[in-house]
Amino acid sequence: DSAAIAMSKLALSITNSEINASAAIAGSKISPNFGSQTITTTGAIASGDIEITGTAPSLVLQDSNDENDFAVKNQDGIFKIRDVDAGVDRFTITTAGVSSISGNLDVGAGIDVTGAITTTSDLTIADKIIHSGDTDTAVRFPAANTVSVETGGSEALRVDSSGRLLIGTSNARAD
Repeated sequence: DSAAIAMSKLALSITNSEINASAAIAGSKISPNFGSQTITTTGAIASGDIEITGTAPSLVLQDSNDENDFAVKNQDGIFKIRDVDAGVDRFTITTAGVSSISGNLDVGAGIDVTGAITTTSDLTIADKIIHSGDTDTAVRFPAANTVSVETGGSEALRVDSSGRLLIGTSNARAD
């Protein structure tokens, strides 16, 4: 003979019982409902994928030494890395693939660009502009207020700081 007893009819508690280490209880089945609570750990969260959903889901990286905190987020289909403390989006990528960086972009090696380079301000270079595949031809800025053109590795013309056009020489003759 077997009888079923509804759990609501029993008034008991389980204390120090053996529970299988692989047992799992859904957070929504525990009171309070941990299914909607903040998860805090000092260890690692391991998963093949971690999905964050919402109208503007974000992952906030908050350090504990009063330095800037950052958030990685998807807002209106735009991927953003946001400086939370400064309130500035430091890096964004739109759904069209357009990337934007606020502040300076410092690159230690080279940048390869396919297409035009457009600037809305000054373009600053250290010394020269060289032609791809013809590295001994260049437009140079060899001294303050001076522009020169080199062909075949030699200076072909120069405009010096006095505004003189020098062809085939870098020294002006005295009159």
